[in-house]
Amino acid sequence: MIIFKYPSMETALRKLAKDEKDYTLARHELNAEEIVGEHFHPSADEWLFFEKGKLEVLLDFEKHTVNAGKGASVLYLPKSHVHGIKCLTDMSYFVLRGRKGKLVSLDELLKNAASAEPAQDPCGMLWELYRDGNLSLAYVRVTGRAKKHKHRVMQERYRVEQGSGIMQLGSNNISMRKGDVVVIPRHEWHFLRRATESPFEILVLTHPGYMPSDFIAAE
Repeated sequence: MIIFKYPSMETALRKLAKDEKDYTLARHELNAEEIVGEHFHPSADEWLFFEKGKLEVLLDFEKHTVNAGKGASVLYLPKSHVHGIKCLTDMSYFVLRGRKGKLVSLDELLKNAASAEPAQDPCGMLWELYRDGNLSLAYVRVTGRAKKHKHRVMQERYRVEQGSGIMQLGSNNISMRKGDVVVIPRHEWHFLRRATESPFEILVLTHPGYMPSDFIAAE
């Protein structure tokens, strides 16, 4: 996560509004424990400014805690990266975003997928939630074991939504249960399997968007 520091909110807004020629600027007031659900913007970067308070930020499934500190803190949230926030204190903050910054909600994608037919996947059943050239999101119900494989271009992140399983990543076996996140670097051999007979379901985030030609199976 990239965090910029400025002497004041006015300095931060003046600098970034100058560099981002076509933007929207909005102020938000949230109470402690309020949540902004996970979402992304396919076509626009976003900056979040605040001077006081404490946030818990989810960026591509990973959790970060950010304190305001002195001056103004500015979080950079790149386009096509999934993010959400939880206010740990009462908060007042500004959001600057390019005007083409359509918002895609992860909750809405999951709701729409619930009524769609899944596709067969080597490790089970797959619902493709979203795909473009920059990212893809899929919901997978693991019933078997994926083939050992790697990717030259794509980087993946898996987050467990239900159940438990085992990820073999390189020479390591990683136990995974609800809420756990595993980052799979490029060129790293990996496969996933259930740990028990109970349902095992994961979210898969890929940067850039999924490319079938980048699935390289082991011999």
